[in-house]
Amino acid sequence: MIEGLKAIQRKDPIIATYNADSLLKDAASADNTYSWHAATHIPLGETSAYLESLERWTYVNKGCFVGAIVGSFGYGKSSTTVHLWHE
Repeated sequence: MIEGLKAIQRKDPIIATYNADSLLKDAASADNTYSWHAATHIPLGETSAYLESLERWTYVNKGCFVGAIVGSFGYGKSSTTVHLWHE
């Protein structure tokens, strides 16, 4: 447990984002970065209702969910997105 807490303490608060070209060239790098971040993510708000909407649209309605997470630099947009992706 202590090692997990140390990983959270050491993590960079800003997540690198990958553009489409980077994902095509090295998807494994993005997967590693985002998987590690998701494993150490501590949500600051309730995301279960949003996650349920995502699941309903993709699984039940067989559609694409369109939405936006808006906030200033460092607000947690990428972190929240990675958390939702991981869930």
